[in-house]
Amino acid sequence: TRCEESYKGIGDKALPRSDRSAVFEDLPQVARAPTEHPPIKVLSETLASVTEAGASQPAAVDAPWEPKTELVENPQWPGQMRVREKHMMKVSPFEVAKSKNNTADGLIHKYGKNLQVLSDLAAADWDALDEESGKEVLDMTLKGMGLFHRRKTTPKRFMMRLKMPNGICTADQVDFLATCLDNLEETETSGAICADITTRMSWQLRGVDLESVPAIFDGLEEHGLTSVQSGLDNVRNLVGSPVAGLDPLELFDTRPYMRLLDDHITDNGRGNPKFTNLPRKFNIALVGTHDEFEHPHINDLAFKPARHSETGELGFNIVVGGLFSASRCDAAMCMDAWVPMSHTVALADSVLCVFRDFGFRGARNKTRLMYLIDAMGMEAFRAEVAARLPDGELARKGESILDPSWERRSILGVHAQQEEGLFWVGVNVPVGRLHANDMHEFATLAREYGDGNLRLSVEQNIVLSGVPEARVEELLAEPLLNHGGQYGGMTPFPGRIHSGLVACPGSEFCGFGLVETKANARAISDELEALLEIPNEVRMHWTGCPNSCGQAQVADLGFLGAAAKHPETKKMVPGVHLFTGGRIGPNSALAELETKSVPILGPEEWAQGQGVVPVVAQMLEERFGAVRRKTRKEAGGGVVTWSKEERVVPSREQEEIRQAYQTGSEQPQMMKITGIIVSNRLLGAPAVVLDSGGSVCAFHAFNEANVYITLSTTVRLVIDFAPIMGVTVGILSYVDG
Repeated sequence: TRCEESYKGIGDKALPRSDRSAVFEDLPQVARAPTEHPPIKVLSETLASVTEAGASQPAAVDAPWEPKTELVENPQWPGQMRVREKHMMKVSPFEVAKSKNNTADGLIHKYGKNLQVLSDLAAADWDALDEESGKEVLDMTLKGMGLFHRRKTTPKRFMMRLKMPNGICTADQVDFLATCLDNLEETETSGAICADITTRMSWQLRGVDLESVPAIFDGLEEHGLTSVQSGLDNVRNLVGSPVAGLDPLELFDTRPYMRLLDDHITDNGRGNPKFTNLPRKFNIALVGTHDEFEHPHINDLAFKPARHSETGELGFNIVVGGLFSASRCDAAMCMDAWVPMSHTVALADSVLCVFRDFGFRGARNKTRLMYLIDAMGMEAFRAEVAARLPDGELARKGESILDPSWERRSILGVHAQQEEGLFWVGVNVPVGRLHANDMHEFATLAREYGDGNLRLSVEQNIVLSGVPEARVEELLAEPLLNHGGQYGGMTPFPGRIHSGLVACPGSEFCGFGLVETKANARAISDELEALLEIPNEVRMHWTGCPNSCGQAQVADLGFLGAAAKHPETKKMVPGVHLFTGGRIGPNSALAELETKSVPILGPEEWAQGQGVVPVVAQMLEERFGAVRRKTRKEAGGGVVTWSKEERVVPSREQEEIRQAYQTGSEQPQMMKITGIIVSNRLLGAPAVVLDSGGSVCAFHAFNEANVYITLSTTVRLVIDFAPIMGVTVGILSYVDG
């Protein structure tokens, strides 16, 4: 494998995405893999066998199913797909608009001169630009680049959504994003200049003006980031374990798989026209722990660790079709399929191409993958997916290695990592909202106390990793982690409700939002925690509209924005539908609607027994063991404290499983690579030299006599990078096994 350092880039600065494909120029364009993330050798090699367009293959199912898409002759963006003309008569107006101004056109805007022209026109006369370009360009095309014009709520300003596979970001990257916010001017119509952590482990920047976009895009490229294909009908941010590579009890590290998948889907961040014209958005998750932190049951496609039912080979069972929408919410279904580790990218490629070619493009509320599976039938869908795999075969469901009796853990607080003496600190960020100053502070803490990385979770929180035990107390004493931050409340040890509180942007920023979510979620949670002693965490999710971006259906108690009658005036006021019974983890289930149209109201009405607080308080008492406090407990408090959690040593079987997933094979692989040894006495440790592309070209250890030692995959290494005499050298600093 490569080494831990490759996940965060050299010297705390990620390699630009444009550099990643240098070693892989001989592979097909759609099958490039990143140069700094090839820890899964077999998987990387299999990328070359993934079919280039998918639609060129004959359908494996009987008529009337035939591909609806075809390849476009577009020299500016080779590989672009479009809906065939004879199928355009049955598509929605949205699809018609996409055909004129689709994501590929947006990508051409980015990499050509058009984006700068748009920026200059916006600076000179926004109204003229808006009238000339029409809504399709500003409100649709730019979504393919991650720019969302909020015409109803913040006219002339955009939300920018980042691609951040597995939610991993460096301190430098977070500082850069915060600086982008620093450079924006807040006006009466811009809304708050801030950032949100999404329920797909990514960042959204709010208040971005079009004039600033070219410089921001340049900075994204420099910092190894991209916003390409984060909106419109594309694959959304890929979700893996938020503590991948840290958790002693993880099954395997999901990061390299996520990086390979993301770089294939986005062509290393440049944009991949093969996947920019899907019928609808598409969510992918890959499970790395028994906890199922990734919520696989609500994704269109999810990989769950399993063994082949006959050979025992490690790989993945596949579930498909999970979705939330205004018209339907369903959990993912078993596809009765298993793939080896080497086919992870190929399987995702095949499912996406089947969805692209056969998926419905009519009414927008019936175009997700589940509707295609319903119409084709699972067996026909499965056969079409199999036909597009490298060997044309797809094994039946294997034996899951996930423990169904596992009790899901919390990532918040202080937890021992795999490495002796290191800890991660999970910090609750109330409803995922941060100011630029908060982001700068988090970046500083990551550098000062940890390994320079930050991780985002689907619960909209942040994990600081690599904190030495000797510095944990000092970190916990930092003002930011003691209910600090611009909006307050940040802490590793939140209350029983705040620890599981999630909220979408709501009506503050979203034109679909029926109610304000984040402010209401915090105010009501504060009130409930002040009134009640709650024995265990109660997860509450707020979503402003039936589209359920806040995922109300996965919560213990879900709040979905709706209109409601005021109990006295009978006038319509903001309210919520209440959902109960959602479960996450090994035995997941979606919540069911219980009570409709409960008015939200405010503190005065709550004190009189009216509004949402008395209703929810009663639920907490009757179903979750909550007890009324004798006196109110106000939010906030003193300095947080912790008790040391002992490092868990995984069993031999666990370690073997982890190593197998990390190398792509259960067979020990000897690394036949050559390189130059640097004096042990000079550096104090064995070292390796990197080639010009930043790849490890010498991965052997030498003993004190400089005798060559071959390392097997059961050896764990940590390598620190440093420039020495003009050469980037990796210094071996940790060996285990």
